[in-house]
Amino acid sequence: MSARFRMRPQAFYKSVFHQLVHDFNPRSILDVGCGSGRWVRELRAQDINATGIDTSPYAHATNPFVKTGRASELPVEDQSFDLVCSEFSAHHFRDLAGHLREACRVATRGIAILDPWYDDTIPSQRSARALDEWMKSIDRAAGESHHDCYSAQAFLAAMPDDVAFTPQFIHLLKPDPIPEEKLDEMIDHHRKKAQSDEAQAALPAVLEQIDRDGISQDGAIIFIARF
Repeated sequence: MSARFRMRPQAFYKSVFHQLVHDFNPRSILDVGCGSGRWVRELRAQDINATGIDTSPYAHATNPFVKTGRASELPVEDQSFDLVCSEFSAHHFRDLAGHLREACRVATRGIAILDPWYDDTIPSQRSARALDEWMKSIDRAAGESHHDCYSAQAFLAAMPDDVAFTPQFIHLLKPDPIPEEKLDEMIDHHRKKAQSDEAQAALPAVLEQIDRDGISQDGAIIFIARF
């Protein structure tokens, strides 16, 4: 079996995404929603001028190449990076259209986004989406920004009308079963976090769907806008 198919799904999705980004041969990259800035460090080790943006001041404190800021108000100059990228962060942005507008302002060559996705033609993926949406509804009730997964149409609709670009979408899926221990941990965490009877009442139907159809790891969507 090849190494890429032994990878955990998200690691495999990131490897594909990184290759697509490198195909641009970029000199500079802005990574939005970068967390601790691990990818920023990797890019800089490859002689790419990379900077990260994250809302957490901790990220800036631990990485000098990370700035504190919001996706919809990027604290950088116009046309200051070849690419604006994000990995598994777009569904956390409070304003996707605002972020894409800012990304178009900052990027000279394009935008690349990697985010979760579900293949609704597969029963175990429909179960995964149902659980994901149940958990995210609880997160939102707690004040967190956690949107349902975006479709290709949603990304296109959120792009500014006055920007000319060529879109590319790639859907990836490595539908490994979610380990029972991990599944139980996710459900228990959100069951305790739920603040409403409505959220608690919605769980049995989700569990019934999982028992009937199984549940598999999420896939990924890659959205690239070339200027």
